[in-house]
Amino acid sequence: MFSNITIGKYIYKDSIVHKLNPFIKLIELIILSLLSMISDIKINMIILLLSIILILLSKIDYKYFLKNIYGFRYFLIVIIILDLITSCNLILNIFKIVINILLTSIFMYTTNIKEINYAIKILLSPLKIFKIKINRISIIITLSIKFIFLVFEESDKLLKSYKNRGLDFKGNIKTRIIKIKEFLVTLFILLLRKADNISSTLEARNCNLDKIDIKYNYKINIIDLLSLLLILIGVILCAI
Repeated sequence: MFSNITIGKYIYKDSIVHKLNPFIKLIELIILSLLSMISDIKINMIILLLSIILILLSKIDYKYFLKNIYGFRYFLIVIIILDLITSCNLILNIFKIVINILLTSIFMYTTNIKEINYAIKILLSPLKIFKIKINRISIIITLSIKFIFLVFEESDKLLKSYKNRGLDFKGNIKTRIIKIKEFLVTLFILLLRKADNISSTLEARNCNLDKIDIKYNYKINIIDLLSLLLILIGVILCAI
């Protein structure tokens, strides 16, 4: 199940999408995600088409994106059940979730951890006015984003370990709840150990998040501006 979800993974390809300025990509992700959440089915279909075009331009195997959607199948099933109970727009809600999974996957697959940190740092730069230390915040957010992939990876390893030892989640409801509880507790302990190892590594290197000054050399070129302009034009046309 969790092996299908690889959203936090970076996949290098020599593509236009990979070469886009990380900050521009983040802004486009935010714009398209927000637009998909407040729009109707027609506009979401346009955004879905745009997502497919970006996937093709990224040169990344489409199977990765399909696996991510498949990995969230249980979440989608819950949404479908809730929509049926509340008589909401089932197709539109599924569209929105699928689109946001695809958009997030595109960004994460084509943007490495250094680029993500740069994009977040630029996005938070206005907070300097309030004398907020954005270095620490940007690094914490970046590590948190990457930690999501680690959660799925550790969950998959733990499930495989359970399977190899002949353990399963079968039984009556009470038994299943106990087994799931044990699984989540074990997973939580493993993640705490991972986080502690990262913290120890940073401490051993005498790393001060407030004083980290990573040098970036990302420039905004014509392709970046054109891609952003096309997104903005699309938003304006959708709003009319």
